[in-house]
Amino acid sequence: MNPTFTYNLINYGTDSGSYMLDAMNLISTIGAVPLNVFPLFVHGPYGDPDNYAWLWPNDTQWRSAPYNRGVDGMASPVGYPWDIYMLDLMNSTQFTYLKGLLAYGYVAYTGINVYDEFYGFNSTHNVYALNQTRGNYEGGHAVTIVGYDDTIQTPDGQGALLLLNSWGESWGDNG
Repeated sequence: MNPTFTYNLINYGTDSGSYMLDAMNLISTIGAVPLNVFPLFVHGPYGDPDNYAWLWPNDTQWRSAPYNRGVDGMASPVGYPWDIYMLDLMNSTQFTYLKGLLAYGYVAYTGINVYDEFYGFNSTHNVYALNQTRGNYEGGHAVTIVGYDDTIQTPDGQGALLLLNSWGESWGDNG
């Protein structure tokens, strides 16, 4: 699903962040637009593909959203356990459960604490260790979990999650 569609409907007209529960409420009421209908990185009316914060869906994209709705109440922490999962990723059993969901094609999202180093990620510096803080605290940030790799060794231990950020292709390892 395209995070630009969701973000631009809940950011109150400014590129200064949003709330994860607002995103879940939007997905449960309006829906979400698939990436094949509304590409994440486009050269739209604003030229720069990273200037995404003001991109607005066209009629076709709007019409696709209701086919990708969550269920009512999915933003509730107790919600519908078959559609929304709140996991403690420091718990090995729950982490294994998350990997199973990812293996079956689901995606997940999480909030992480962001420090200065987060802005400098690229194709060679692309491992974000949760147990290390480097630089000044910048705030919280939501990212989409799209996969995992058990073979990577990180400062957090063996294994890593593959995260998709919504800041455009120029950030990190092509987004």
